[in-house]
Amino acid sequence: MKRLLKIASIVWCACLLLAAGAGARTLTKAERKQAEKEIKAGHKELKKSIGKLTDEQLRWKPATERWSAAECAEHLIVSEELIVKLIQERIMKSPAAAEQPAAEQARLDAEVLMKIADRSRRAQAPAEIAPKARYATRAELLKALDASTASILNYVRTTQDELRTHFLPHPALGVPLDGYQWLMVDAAHFTRHTKQIEEVKADPKFPKKQSRY
Repeated sequence: MKRLLKIASIVWCACLLLAAGAGARTLTKAERKQAEKEIKAGHKELKKSIGKLTDEQLRWKPATERWSAAECAEHLIVSEELIVKLIQERIMKSPAAAEQPAAEQARLDAEVLMKIADRSRRAQAPAEIAPKARYATRAELLKALDASTASILNYVRTTQDELRTHFLPHPALGVPLDGYQWLMVDAAHFTRHTKQIEEVKADPKFPKKQSRY
């Protein structure tokens, strides 16, 4: 009898553990594919925008208080590293919660991409991710961009983090986003600042000479 009770106790504990983890899951194949698609698109847009600029063009500023193309790119690289660290070291260490209902999840995924990329909503970058001339040359900047691209795509493809059940509010959007949606923040952030670079390039005083790379 004691042996039967012990077995029953073990089975009951196992059932409780399974129930506790029933709502947790890693990213689906479709989610990984979508995240990779959005991140690749953002990085491709940026590289296309700055890839043929000379050092002079990269460093040119429309005004003292405005960023150059190089500063926008630097900000994106530094921000991306911070977002991944935020997901791994803060969001994933927060208590797990119920996954958003499917319709709300899809709506918020799309809303993040749209609103973060919207240049009509301006924001001041925190000092820790503000540009500080971290890359001395064009070559260093592009090398750092390639490394950042490879790093975040590797995370998307390989992570076993349960991104859909851990949340952190976004300061600008004012709503809790799950870890996956923070990856969408990163993708849209690239689109946002590539638009800013294009605004710089469209300035009548922007240096006209293009390098041949």
